[in-house]
Amino acid sequence: MKAILARPEVKFAGYALLAGVLTALAWGLPNQPQPAGPDIHKPLSSVSFAPFRDGQSPLTKVYPPPAQIEDDMLRLKGIARGLRTYTSREGMEVVPELARRHGFKVMFGAWLGAETKAEGRAINAAETDALIKAATTYPDVIDRVIVGNEVLLRRDLPPQRLIDYIRKVKQAVNQPVTYADVWAFWLKHPEVANEVDFLTIHILPYWEDEPIGVDHVGKHFEDIHALMRKAFPGKPILIGEAGWPTAGRSRGPATTGVVSAATHLRTLVDTATKNGFDYNVVEAFDQIWKSKLEGTVGAKWGVLDEARRPKFPLRGPVVEDHLWPWKAGLAIVLALVALFPKIRYLGAARPGLALITVGAAMAMASVLVLYAAMALSFSFVWWSGALYLLLGVLLAALGWGALRDIAYWMPGALEDGLAAWIPRLYLALAGLAILLALLLIFDGRYRDIPTPMFLLPGVVVLALGLGRKMAGVPLVQALRLLSPLYDARWTAGWALIFPLLAIANLGAEGLALVGEDFTKMHPTFAEQWPLILAGTVANAEVNGWSALLLLLGLPFAAHWRANRRA
Repeated sequence: MKAILARPEVKFAGYALLAGVLTALAWGLPNQPQPAGPDIHKPLSSVSFAPFRDGQSPLTKVYPPPAQIEDDMLRLKGIARGLRTYTSREGMEVVPELARRHGFKVMFGAWLGAETKAEGRAINAAETDALIKAATTYPDVIDRVIVGNEVLLRRDLPPQRLIDYIRKVKQAVNQPVTYADVWAFWLKHPEVANEVDFLTIHILPYWEDEPIGVDHVGKHFEDIHALMRKAFPGKPILIGEAGWPTAGRSRGPATTGVVSAATHLRTLVDTATKNGFDYNVVEAFDQIWKSKLEGTVGAKWGVLDEARRPKFPLRGPVVEDHLWPWKAGLAIVLALVALFPKIRYLGAARPGLALITVGAAMAMASVLVLYAAMALSFSFVWWSGALYLLLGVLLAALGWGALRDIAYWMPGALEDGLAAWIPRLYLALAGLAILLALLLIFDGRYRDIPTPMFLLPGVVVLALGLGRKMAGVPLVQALRLLSPLYDARWTAGWALIFPLLAIANLGAEGLALVGEDFTKMHPTFAEQWPLILAGTVANAEVNGWSALLLLLGLPFAAHWRANRRA
């Protein structure tokens, strides 16, 4: 029996089993079923209905055909009672007739844009004409009409021009008429409120100047609703947009994700039911085309995804990633395949070194699977998919090259260091991390935080450092092998830039919270800085990215220190 247990293959199997269990736990623990608030037993009051699919958008001027619109409408049967549209043209003319056929009520909207050119004025006139025509033709289906959406927020039209369009529609239809915008813009332009029959306010806790965590959205809805009732007494209120993104960057305590979106939706419905609020959920389906304007976060607000599949249940516990067992299994298999040629060698190695090698392989495979899932989800156009694929190949090459070196960890086998191309590839990836960190600092509102792209280089740094340290190589010497730089001035610059970027990314996240409404509500710096600090600390995603930047800079810092000693 002892002879069998002493065989390298058996020892390797033990190491693989232990590392596999830890890998499964790393995937499974964050994806356990979680409570997401009160169950929803009735259809939603209303959802924003924009039935665009792949290749269709207002940007490309490719619009959904009637059969597709009807198919999407049928997919919402039992999910929602009403639909809100944002344009009265562009293929949406068929919505009222289809809604009559399938039992939906409709809030029909006209899209108003800038009128800096004659084309803009013609489009706005056509939109309002089409809205009037639909409202007078389908009074049994269209119960309310919306003239413009966030026009004042975008500064497309002055208030008086918007009022002109509202009056035009009010004079021609019998339904209640409204305009839709973020709640704060009603307070800035109360003259518009005098022209509408009811207020349509957008309450989006994720996008507030002071982002609201999902655990506090119920109180936020109540507070804003009370504020608007006080500002406009006697005026009926519709919460025209309320939603939460399932992917994209987080903002302060407002964390994107499936569980967060489910919690937000259930809390919204529960709060609306208790208080008698009228509401519309944004939105029915993920809008992939919006990624060109607002990044990943703009595309992922749907109750259903782009394939028209529900993202989460309306009742019972919710799992963040229900595919995690498959992803964990794939990572374990990929790691074992990569290590297969080294089984006998690893089985004969020191247990600590062998465990680090197998664990590093499974960690690298896991982050590659995580990266691949992100790339598949975020590749909205062919060229972004090609870039993600290229980066994935480079990451896999770095992981494979480092793993091949790690598999030979034994005293005396480290004299030549890594293959020359590995440090050069690491330098290129580090340069890309610097570029993306700078973009986040100067233009980060809609940008994804790129942590999944650089987790693998981070794992390589940790694995090489720990493994070589256990093999008897000083830590500084072990880490410096990833830096291909030889000039002391270059190593000093690269060593310094990563901690500076880490600090700057944290600062940029805090300063991003300082908007017009924020400064009005908190005019003094003494009021502002605790809120800015709290918002920064609350964003675990940005904090993790900053920590990863520090980790990526360690090889350059080690090289700089080694040069100083020399």
